[in-house]
Amino acid sequence: MERFINPFSDYGFKRIFGQELNKDLLIDFLNSLLPDRHITNLTFLNSEALGETNFARNCVFDIFCENNTGEKFVVEIQQRRQEYFKDRALFYASFPIRMQAPKGAWDYRLAPVYVVCLLNFKMENSSYPDKYRWDVVLMEKEIKEVFYPKLNFLFLEMPKFTLPVEECDTDYKKWLYVLNNIHMLDRLPPKFNNQVFRKLKEITDVEQLSPQERKEYYASWKAYNDYANTLEYAKNEGKAEGLKEGIEQGLKKGLKEGIEKGEQKARLGIAATLKRQGVDTTLIVQATGLSPEEINRL
Repeated sequence: MERFINPFSDYGFKRIFGQELNKDLLIDFLNSLLPDRHITNLTFLNSEALGETNFARNCVFDIFCENNTGEKFVVEIQQRRQEYFKDRALFYASFPIRMQAPKGAWDYRLAPVYVVCLLNFKMENSSYPDKYRWDVVLMEKEIKEVFYPKLNFLFLEMPKFTLPVEECDTDYKKWLYVLNNIHMLDRLPPKFNNQVFRKLKEITDVEQLSPQERKEYYASWKAYNDYANTLEYAKNEGKAEGLKEGIEQGLKKGLKEGIEKGEQKARLGIAATLKRQGVDTTLIVQATGLSPEEINRL
């Protein structure tokens, strides 16, 4: 086990950014990403947002807070790639928008909403393989001007952030470097040796955890590793079986058709393996893109 808590585990992320005692770290992190906001204080809000009816889906945020001017901030860590991840981000943003509507007469004035997502994977279909930061707003297509500045998405593709320490010349780059290289906290470079990162080092040191805290962290870390290992095994096994059959079919019916069938077989193979491992159907849908009906037929 590493000396420092992994910030991409559920426990680690919330220990760093989701506790009242460590709120100064979240403020510093958000200010580094959004320097025009000048956040001085944050109030944590209920992280569970309820649907408007008994049939509507609820939403559970990793971190949900607002500053002293009413601006709302949703901060999420996303471990695994999902086919409809962008849809999910928009769905999450709808809750802090909708909750601002009071009963009775209202002029529809909204406070800004910011959705910050740290992604522990690379988004698919990206034409910019080296671009790790995506600042997204509503924009008019023809004149390329911001149409509505109060809805903001910030996606950070952490696996793409590979800058060496000497090129981390801004506070947000320093934050991304430390999150990606948490092990380096025991030898902080001079440019990182400030109050914020010294505190980060203190609260993520596994040796400083209480027995109960250590138990909770190990359970969270085990769940993270178990899922990652199961998914990797399933991918390898499914790809091997599916691609083999796809190649054989490709020789008979044409390369293009064979590859398409091979990819489908690979997804089915991955799903079958995950199902045998007892992984929940919802997670299998997210990992493979198959429908629940296809998975249930396996």
